[in-house]
Amino acid sequence: MVCVILVAFSNLGFLPFDTSSTHLIEIGITSEILLFSLALVDRVNYYRKENERIIREQNEYLEHQVTQRTKEIEQQKEEILAQAQTLEDSNQHLTQAHTKIQSSIQYAKRIQLALLPMQKLLAKKDLGFFIIYKPRDIVSGDFYWFAEVEGKNQLIVAVADCTGHGVPGAFMTIMGTNLLNQIVKENHTTSPSAILEELDKQVMTALGVRTNKAQRGKSKHKVQDGMDLALCLIDFDEKKVTFAGAKRPLYYFQNHELQVIKGSKYPIGSSQYQSKNFEETCLNYEKGDALYLFSDGYADQFGGKANTKFMVKKFKDELQLIEYSPMPDQKEYLEHTLETWKGPEKQTDDILVMGIRF
Repeated sequence: MVCVILVAFSNLGFLPFDTSSTHLIEIGITSEILLFSLALVDRVNYYRKENERIIREQNEYLEHQVTQRTKEIEQQKEEILAQAQTLEDSNQHLTQAHTKIQSSIQYAKRIQLALLPMQKLLAKKDLGFFIIYKPRDIVSGDFYWFAEVEGKNQLIVAVADCTGHGVPGAFMTIMGTNLLNQIVKENHTTSPSAILEELDKQVMTALGVRTNKAQRGKSKHKVQDGMDLALCLIDFDEKKVTFAGAKRPLYYFQNHELQVIKGSKYPIGSSQYQSKNFEETCLNYEKGDALYLFSDGYADQFGGKANTKFMVKKFKDELQLIEYSPMPDQKEYLEHTLETWKGPEKQTDDILVMGIRF
């Protein structure tokens, strides 16, 4: 076979035809190398083509994957855009709802302020006074109230702290104000203890609780709502103050000495007590004496370096420190002290402090 190939190569002029054994051996080796080279070239071409096929298939697969992933990403993008639009629409609805609610509460604030008595009534009685009134949430669960006694030189003054704050507390203040107007102005009840007793009955009735003492403790409908209240009857002719309190005290400065008159332990409106008793305390006053009625908001305010409550003792100390000062100066001092104590903290509760100097 080799010889045939060699003869063919010789006839073609590629090799000299020499039949000697040495030449034949050399030619045979050369032909073997040539055949091996040809085979190697074929193998290389085969692997190159195979490699190109594999690369082509991989590229086609990758292109398919990229196309598929691109479609998925586009779909996800559309879904995200749709969700973003939904969120934006929801935020707009929430913003509109929040704006409407805030507008309603602001309007409720104007109504609540309109229901508070005119402070000029205190000035009319030639009294020095100040009122610190700070709702926690626009509208307040604290309220103050005063009214002249018909036909007499007397004034009834009250400070109340209703259950809750914000809108629920504000509803309670409206109820309390209306009931006090009814009890004092319409029914002509002027005794502080009698006012509190009647107010308690009316609040219990309004909240759907039995007012019969024997049945009150057995009622399945337990109510904790109501108010704590301090109330004074000031008689300008007799120069006398008559006080009754429902879980609120009276701070009274006579000759610049502080007297703390504790109110009853019973609140207005709660159904947890089977019977309640609101006692009266009478004090004679002289010119220069002062009284203070307040809710618990000032003393309960968190702040200071340790973020703790202001506390009743510190509030009492501050009053003793400033009691000599004119009432407007006292208000400014107490407000500044409160803001300094509160610092960056939120207001804890509704705050109401009333000071009156004879």
